Amino acid sequence: MIIKQELGYLALAVVQAGAYISRFECGLHHYLEMYWECCGELPEEYRTQVQKIDNYEWTVYTTWLMSFEQLSLQAATFFKICAFLHHDSISEVIFQNAVCNLATYIPHFPTMNQEFNSLSMVKDFMNWFQMTEGLWDTQKFLNIIIKICSYSLIDFDPENCLYSIHLLVHAWTLTIIADGTLIHTCTQYILSMSCSLGSDTKDYRFRWTLLPHVDTALQGGTNAVPDVAAKLGRVYMDSGQWKGAEKLDVLVMETRKWVLGEEHPDTLMSMGNLASMYWEQGRWKEAEVLEVLVMETRKWVLGEEHPP
Repeated sequence: MIIKQELGYLALAVVQAGAYISRFECGLHHYLEMYWECCGELPEEYRTQVQKIDNYEWTVYTTWLMSFEQLSLQAATFFKICAFLHHDSISEVIFQNAVCNLATYIPHFPTMNQEFNSLSMVKDFMNWFQMTEGLWDTQKFLNIIIKICSYSLIDFDPENCLYSIHLLVHAWTLTIIADGTLIHTCTQYILSMSCSLGSDTKDYRFRWTLLPHVDTALQGGTNAVPDVAAKLGRVYMDSGQWKGAEKLDVLVMETRKWVLGEEHPDTLMSMGNLASMYWEQGRWKEAEVLEVLVMETRKWVLGEEHPP
């Protein structure tokens, strides 16, 4: 009863406290001592947030922070990456596919400093989940999940084998990430590596499950790394999210123009892909303009007699 009173009878805080005490067998009195010490040391940014979380502000922030600080480096990195995914339906397959495709992943465009650092971080993080043969190590993944679950920071749906994070915990995690841009870009790379462009039913179904995560990681398609745009644009296209797909296709096309030149075959292919998407939407004039431009450019570069 005492600890409930101290935590303001807030359910999330009580659950966190119970999980922490159970893991460390530290006792109620010792936990409360650590709680008040940690509460006094909360970073100043929590005090000045514009959006408050009612009475949860101090109590749950403190309990979450106490638990988060006990995570290993790998578990903490995983948890921060999840902050840039949708809070629900996080699957092991996302990370498993990324690991399987990691060795063959080659950037299509030159990477800027931030992108290079993020890609290096992704490789270091995902390599930790590899066996000596380069295969996915499920046990290492489960060890991380079990650790995070033991603090009640993440929930598991055994029927669907999916993980979720409480919406408030998910939002709070973003406030403690000092290297937010780096982690944000890492998440985009992981989603891109996990996404196959195959056309069988399994590929389509998996891309469909990625839609909420891609939308969260790209903020509606407006904040994408050029190198991931082509693959993640396919997720939007398969789901009929034409605006998101168009933003990414335009980004790919403009980046190829800048890097490769307007006459490069890859640039022309991007223009053709965008035209095809316009045809799908019934935007005939825009599609026709692009197709004519592609045709005329090929004539000029390859010659009139060259097959299309």
